[in-house]
Amino acid sequence: MSNSTTIAISAASEAACTIAGNPDLLGLGIRLTIYLQTITTALSAAFLDLQNDYLQSSGVTFFIATLAILIREVSNNSIRAPEASCVFWLLVLLVLSLENASRVRSRAYGRQAFRQALLTTAVIYGAWFWFVGVNRLDRQAKGDKEGEFCEEWAFGVAKKQDLRDQNYIKGQKVVYVMASISYGCYVCWYGYQSLLALINGEKDEGDGSNTLAALIKSAKEWADETGSLLAKFAVFILTSGFILFVNGIFLSSIVPAVELQIQWNHIQGLQSLDSVGQLTPLILSVGMLLHVLYSILRDKDGFKEDWEKESAEEIPECPRKIKQAEQHELLERDSRYLPGQD
Repeated sequence: MSNSTTIAISAASEAACTIAGNPDLLGLGIRLTIYLQTITTALSAAFLDLQNDYLQSSGVTFFIATLAILIREVSNNSIRAPEASCVFWLLVLLVLSLENASRVRSRAYGRQAFRQALLTTAVIYGAWFWFVGVNRLDRQAKGDKEGEFCEEWAFGVAKKQDLRDQNYIKGQKVVYVMASISYGCYVCWYGYQSLLALINGEKDEGDGSNTLAALIKSAKEWADETGSLLAKFAVFILTSGFILFVNGIFLSSIVPAVELQIQWNHIQGLQSLDSVGQLTPLILSVGMLLHVLYSILRDKDGFKEDWEKESAEEIPECPRKIKQAEQHELLERDSRYLPGQD
């Protein structure tokens, strides 16, 4: 068989195995929305601490809505396994960025429990998919050949991995079951501590024992006591630097995995912005990113202002100023009893 014949057969087989993708679920606009949302979450958590919770609410809403749609599509067998895998990786990217920001910035047990619950939900879905969902999804037949199916590829450890390979599926089951148990324990712990604080009538502030908050607080106390640039730089690295670094790892790991799976599985119709369903969230995500960048450049409620506010709250007032204020108050009180005063 000549090389030209082999190439022609390969091209015909590839054409028969293309997947008509759903642009409203995995289109270019949806992917860019999640990528931009991850960047926005990292920047807001790093430099806009006081606005962070409000800005993250859109990411939480988008995550819940997309996960619900994905579960419905898998349950109804109206999506291919490679598409479901790509959407799931996008959701993992989004929820990891939210959890990472909460781990650094928030010490409240309630918020930690909520973020961990989102991550646990994603992990439980992953376990359900590999135990049940993947078996619900039909494989695409290879042309008119009966009993032959198109290959489906997943992103393994930096290489192609047969998505239907039983050893690969078993490995995924083990990973997601262990992760579900681990994150479920975190949710129970944080939820219990938050409930305990509510019952005792205390403010849910946490103690930072399971986050970076305790280390960050120590670094801030060191910076306030010494006033050294090194101490302030350490605070920046533990907060903003950590958030940006970890989210950078998430992006550089998951984005190639998603884009390569789309390419390997020949999923068509996902490289344009010709549907309203993906344009609307994309425009909103661009607007949020521009707002965050503008706020950072103007230092509006940003890192500098937040640093000054926290420093003012933590550093006690100068004893000399306190004494002067007390003397002034005493003079005003005594002046009421001077002759000629009413």
